Amino acid sequence: MRRLPLYSPDYKLPIQELKAEPFDRDCEKCPETLRAGLRAVCMRPEGEGGGLLFLGDWPTTEDDKSKAPLTGQVRRELENIMDRAKYDGPVAFDVALRCNPPKEWESKEFKKWLENCKPYLATSFRELAPKRVICMGPYAAAALLGRTVDTYSSRRGVAWIGDVPVFWVPTYERSVMNRFFMDRFRADAEWAINTPIDKLPRPPMDGYCNIIEGYDDALAAETELRAAGGFAFDVETAGMMYADGFRVLCTAMAPYHRDMAWVWPEAVLENPLVYEVFTRLLTDPEVSKAGQNGKFDIKALRARYKLVIKGYKHDTHLIARARYSDAKATLDTIAELVGMGGHKRELKTVLLKQRERINKTREKVRKGKIGVETIDDPQLRRAVEMDELKADAFAYGLTAKVAPELLWRYNALDAVSTSRGVFKLLPEITLAVHPGYKDKDLAAHYERLITKLTPALVQIEHWGMPVSLERMRAADDLVRTKLEAVTAKIEAMKPGLNPRSNDQLRDYIYKELKLPEQKSFKKRKKDGPTVDAHALKGLRDKHPFIPLLMEYKKLDKLRGTYTLGLQQFVTPDGRIHPWFSPGGTKTGRLSSQEPNCFDGETEVLTPTGWTRFADYIPGTRVMQWNVDNTLEFVKPTGYIHKRQETLHITTRAIDLAVTPDHRCLLFDRTGQMKITTAARYLESHQQRHAGHYQWPGRVNLSTAQIGFICAVQADGKIELHESAIIPAVCFGFRKTRKIDRLRGILQSLAVAYTENVYADGTTYFRINQRDVPGWLWLYISKDKNKHFGAWLLELSREGAETFAAEVFHWDGLFERKTNYSSNERVNCDWVQTVMVLLNKRAKVRAYAAASGNTNWQVDVRHARDASWTNNRKIKSLGEQDVYCVSLPSTYILVRRNGRVCVTGQCQNLGGGKEEADKIMSKMIKDMFVASPGYVLLQLDYSQLELRVAALLCEDPAMRDIFVRGLDYHMAAAKLVAPSAWGIKPEDVTKAHRSMVKTVVFGLLYGMTDHGLATRLGIKVEEAARLRQAIFGGFPFLARWYQRMHRYASEKGLCLTYWKGQPARRRPLLDIGDTTGETRWNGEEVMTPGKRKAKNAAINTPVQGSASDFMLMSLVEIVDAILAGDLPARVIGSVHDSAIIEVREDYAETMALFAQDTMESQGWGDVPIAVDIERGPSWGSLKPWDPRKSRELTHKAKAAVAAGELVDAKKLLVEAIKLSEWNTEAANMMQELECAHAA
Repeated sequence: MRRLPLYSPDYKLPIQELKAEPFDRDCEKCPETLRAGLRAVCMRPEGEGGGLLFLGDWPTTEDDKSKAPLTGQVRRELENIMDRAKYDGPVAFDVALRCNPPKEWESKEFKKWLENCKPYLATSFRELAPKRVICMGPYAAAALLGRTVDTYSSRRGVAWIGDVPVFWVPTYERSVMNRFFMDRFRADAEWAINTPIDKLPRPPMDGYCNIIEGYDDALAAETELRAAGGFAFDVETAGMMYADGFRVLCTAMAPYHRDMAWVWPEAVLENPLVYEVFTRLLTDPEVSKAGQNGKFDIKALRARYKLVIKGYKHDTHLIARARYSDAKATLDTIAELVGMGGHKRELKTVLLKQRERINKTREKVRKGKIGVETIDDPQLRRAVEMDELKADAFAYGLTAKVAPELLWRYNALDAVSTSRGVFKLLPEITLAVHPGYKDKDLAAHYERLITKLTPALVQIEHWGMPVSLERMRAADDLVRTKLEAVTAKIEAMKPGLNPRSNDQLRDYIYKELKLPEQKSFKKRKKDGPTVDAHALKGLRDKHPFIPLLMEYKKLDKLRGTYTLGLQQFVTPDGRIHPWFSPGGTKTGRLSSQEPNCFDGETEVLTPTGWTRFADYIPGTRVMQWNVDNTLEFVKPTGYIHKRQETLHITTRAIDLAVTPDHRCLLFDRTGQMKITTAARYLESHQQRHAGHYQWPGRVNLSTAQIGFICAVQADGKIELHESAIIPAVCFGFRKTRKIDRLRGILQSLAVAYTENVYADGTTYFRINQRDVPGWLWLYISKDKNKHFGAWLLELSREGAETFAAEVFHWDGLFERKTNYSSNERVNCDWVQTVMVLLNKRAKVRAYAAASGNTNWQVDVRHARDASWTNNRKIKSLGEQDVYCVSLPSTYILVRRNGRVCVTGQCQNLGGGKEEADKIMSKMIKDMFVASPGYVLLQLDYSQLELRVAALLCEDPAMRDIFVRGLDYHMAAAKLVAPSAWGIKPEDVTKAHRSMVKTVVFGLLYGMTDHGLATRLGIKVEEAARLRQAIFGGFPFLARWYQRMHRYASEKGLCLTYWKGQPARRRPLLDIGDTTGETRWNGEEVMTPGKRKAKNAAINTPVQGSASDFMLMSLVEIVDAILAGDLPARVIGSVHDSAIIEVREDYAETMALFAQDTMESQGWGDVPIAVDIERGPSWGSLKPWDPRKSRELTHKAKAAVAAGELVDAKKLLVEAIKLSEWNTEAANMMQELECAHAA
């Protein structure tokens, strides 16, 4: 066992390592514009050292006039706080930024100024030698601690500089405008002054982590972790979860109430005894476990080791969010609360270097400065190859290689800080007392729902949503075609414009088109005009370019997020496991221009081998031919699939099936390039067959290794017994050439073998299981087929040439090297691929072997290519499915019927009308298809938020509408018709219903009269009258509305409710903002934060409570499926609905159980209703009411028994309408029809 300290012995904060500088009133580090007009440059601290230090962000204008920090009103406030805290010791005042900054500044500029002032802060800190520091703002904390501190989410946390505790409070400037922040400012400052230092959590400088190295260590860890009553755990990973090569680098387990951890490195888990202990701990439900956002860690362990974690009790992320629902509940903020903030600093330095290393290497490869084959580190090579992923996905893996002990210590620190966080935060759940809010309610809700949430969501994500790649490709084809059409129109309107570049769009829209400048709500005035969605909506009617751009952005997002973006997440089981919330826009048909395409049997070369166009997954890299006769894999910029007339062109060396206008690449006898169409395919020209591939060299094999691979593939006999993992390999030869060659290879590789000569002259070689090199099975499969693989594309040129020579030694014409034979088509495909990429013409053909079986042969031509188009034949194949991709060079390497050539491909795939509001909701949903024998159910709460509002406000009129099962919005419109429009209820139309619906939901979302008027297109006065009419019709709703605003204004928070009792709380501190300004009509001028808080005071109780209905339903349904081993799985939740995949014969039982579960979450006398839909795919769901359908069927039976056949038929028609799967009703109807016919 190896023991490592949690912190390095020389661990220090940046401020402790910083070189101090004397204060300089003539300081010129910052620009003259910052210093101009100031009275105090490089302001010095004021007060007496050795006690309390108040540190502000920067000097105010008043401070600059008095040439001292924290003067005036803020000084008086701090003195009052010290009086209340009965503090009479030394006190000093200082600021992080030494000069009063201008009113407006850029964040990057300010950080530079702050960095310039840090040496002065170091001087101040050392001279004053404070016993406690209170930072009055985030910039003060960042300057002193060297890291960003979320002073809101980490409220009442503590940091340490040596033995000096550092606290933080809200800024005074923010607090003086808001009484809730001022209350916190005062209370937190008093707490920081009075809390005994020995009661504050300190970083565990004496803590340690034990690195498990064997079975005895694992048993010791198990004993200690069980004795502690449980543990917090954390994992570090590398790669993309669910993808090949995903790794769990290490797992740390910190026993409760101890500042130490046990770390299980990846390598030690290869020991089956250690792995057994590891598994036993994680899967024992009696051992309590905790984590920080543990859903990731649990999924990672399940994805890597197939472990189902049990006993997961606490999650600091969820506890923190229950404590403050708007908190940034990251591990960084949790660590600040338990005195361990900044524990990642040491590792972050190494990680940053690895990220930079990855990104710089990627850039060099992109610019052609180096080849991927020159990268020696396999992990770095993989990171460069998968450049579509963020560098972070690989940085931890590289760190594990260069600094494993650092990664282990960091892993352990995460686990320890999580363990501390649990016992820091958990008591606050039960001690969160507010007037009118019982602490027991939050504690009960935490136990009832929050603790059960993580296991349920992990299970749902593990089940995943079933998808059809074929339908996904079809949907992507439609979007891609549409996107290309819009792009072409944008290019025609403004050549060279990149519609993804906001800078280019701003210049074109505002400078060239001179459209009215639009400002963003989220940016400051000096940030200039914006081109966000809100701005474009306001410009829609100003120029025809704007609707095109809006359509482009919608399609681009649709494709990147769904039709193409989701394809990378489809796992081998045909499901998407990461969480997603697919939604869509409307669909529409598209017409397109006639592109130049290939038939479905044409193949393209991808990094995994030849792929039929009919099976091609859009976005996969394909082999491109460049005009300098080089070949490279590139990612297509477009893809299409449609039906069109096809021509078949054949010569002795060429086989093409393409559309008539397909661009064909030919060369005349002088070597000049000619471009022609398939319909005008020229004779007496040459069709280029291949090119020179830039071999990456990521797989480095010796000549002997390549020879051994080829020998085993051609002549080796695999002997794999049932109990064995690695097979033995045997050979039998009579040819002296092969005997000598194999013997030399084995001796070169130092592989042990036995050699025997039998009476028939055959020499037998045998390599036992223990002696077979393990690397062999990385390059050929262990089965009898012994297939080659995509690793051949990763060789260096030298390695590829060695392979091209070696295969003929074993399975071809050794002397001429013109023919290679195999009974496996796959192996011939790979041999042909290598030959083609070495710029040799090679084709694959089938022939009948003497045994009567079909064998395959690669014919290679080493002399000058003679792929002439003489005697070419062209015939029509009629209309077929055709495909194509767009590549930068516009030329592609293809194969058909074993013959390879270079030809053109599509440059523009687009065309079609602009119908931006008719895109593909159904097609996107149709990508999600139930597994064979299963169906999809979607159970959707009906008007849940309105029903929850009715429960909360207890309005009799609202309750009556729901109890009677009426159309709520129509009933409400009739109720308010006389006062709203002066009409009778019977005169209400759908237009009136629509207006009421908008107002009702607008009220629940806190919409103002002005907002309602804008949404409805009416005057503000009309909107106000409509609002008053609604409140008049539902007086209890009006009083509840006022009560929620009053409660939030008094308490600075709002509540959600469960079964009528308070559940969770959401702080609304911004509701206390005061500007001191009023409008002309006397209304208060509200800050944006206060306006949002007032809206949240209404919608949070409704939406938050409604969301808990859905979450609790998911937990209960998942638990029931697992407990009963039911043939169903919850695969997603969108808005207020649950999506379930269930075996077809169990669909009705599951639907009724889930419906009952969801409807049981309410309280009071307002009924909760759930609608059911059923279908084979998400896009083909149909309404289904099995319960009502069964009731009608039973009534029909009674009607038949009573002889009332006409009534029975009506009942059966309605029953079948409610459920087309009601076979009993269908059979009864058929019997009645037959009886009537007779």
